[in-house]
Amino acid sequence: MILNGHLAFFSPRAFDRFCNQSIPIPTARLRQVAHNAMAIDILTLLCYRLPLIEANSTEIITWRQLTARFGNRGEPVYQFKDTFTDWARSLAGSLDLTRGWGSA
Repeated sequence: MILNGHLAFFSPRAFDRFCNQSIPIPTARLRQVAHNAMAIDILTLLCYRLPLIEANSTEIITWRQLTARFGNRGEPVYQFKDTFTDWARSLAGSLDLTRGWGSA
């Protein structure tokens, strides 16, 4: 791999992870949220988690879990919830999370 005009080498472990454990992220959807760091983080999480959830199963993520992962250190849950909700509303029309992830 060439990076900034220099060769970069992967360790065997890193190369194996890159080849066998990488997460496909739909670039069209990534472009839709590229202006928002939280949106990029959540899109990445969804690309990772959604394929692991079995059909017809229920997986609940609490506001406290989302705050711990994406919120600012020490941020109250209600404050993160307001920020997240505003973000979700702003993207409601441009990012359809109900469609197939590989078809964007």
